[in-house]
Amino acid sequence: MDLFEYARELNKDKESPLAGRMRPATLDEVVGQEHIIGKDKLLYRAIKADKISSIIFYGPPGTGKTTLAKVIANTTKANFVQMNATTSGKKDMQEAGLDMVFVQDNQSSSTKGVLRGLHFQKEFPQGKLVRVVKGSVFDVAVDLRSDSETYGKWFGVELTEENKKQFYIPEGFAHGFLVLSDLAEFCYKCTDFYHPGDEGGLAWNDPEIGIKWPQLVGEYKGTASGEGYKLEDGTALNLSDKDQLWVGLKDTFKF
Repeated sequence: MDLFEYARELNKDKESPLAGRMRPATLDEVVGQEHIIGKDKLLYRAIKADKISSIIFYGPPGTGKTTLAKVIANTTKANFVQMNATTSGKKDMQEAGLDMVFVQDNQSSSTKGVLRGLHFQKEFPQGKLVRVVKGSVFDVAVDLRSDSETYGKWFGVELTEENKKQFYIPEGFAHGFLVLSDLAEFCYKCTDFYHPGDEGGLAWNDPEIGIKWPQLVGEYKGTASGEGYKLEDGTALNLSDKDQLWVGLKDTFKF
């Protein structure tokens, strides 16, 4: 660090935008969001007890995601590192502890109602960074790490060409998606190469996991079959033969 960088570091709070200087720094200073961080809510108690291991906030700009993250860092022993996913380079990611190396890029196109997954590689697990460049896709990850506190839990996010979100699925997770637009094109970067003989799968509709696929209606009949499922507009669910044979969580592979 040279003298100029040192001076900028000393004055960054004083010279930061007014909105940044007026941000709440503690839970008591936060106004609103009582349904999330009210004193009777689980998140409030977890922050106060310093029991937050990992958490994801998502939503449109200006809804308080960054503010709440900084409040958590100020209240707990966590360290707050702010990164811009659009402008950050490899060095920035490494400094934040994200040291994955991508070795393969894929691009695919699918039509409305196509559901793929839930897929993973057993001996050569892949991390995937997914984004949509045309249309809309609901993307899902399921934790299959047997020693994880979130084993068997799922997380889903809608990726669109408008919101430009990127979704990282770590190694040890199953991955799947449902196409919501007439046509969707999406790209994903992988941390390992595709090994056709190493593929494993998990039933996309396993009730033990309980993924809430948007716009999808149908009745679970004990298997991964897509028979009887459709989107709200009548579009039939489109599953490959292979994806209709995967078993549920209790019978599938565990990392």
